[in-house]
Amino acid sequence: MDEETLLKEYNRSRQLIEEQEDDLKSIQKKSERLLEDTLEELHYVLRDIAVDNEAFNQAKWEMEQENAQFEEQILQETKALQKKEEEAESIYRSKLKEL
Repeated sequence: MDEETLLKEYNRSRQLIEEQEDDLKSIQKKSERLLEDTLEELHYVLRDIAVDNEAFNQAKWEMEQENAQFEEQILQETKALQKKEEEAESIYRSKLKEL
């Protein structure tokens, strides 16, 4: 394998990882918007039928807990992608030294 082929492989690998990172960021933003929209809609629906805000506050708390777990999963995926990127670079440098 020559240096040009090795560089192309490395760049392709990085591109795929960057696309996955972009996908995660997009998913995270959509999740945040969905949570906000859902809470607004829930507040609108419950304000007319609830005596107090307890039902809304409980639902909000539960949704925020679920969202926190989702955010943690996103963080773990981001860390895994960063590790893949570091490994790809390490492999590239190692193979480059072998040439």
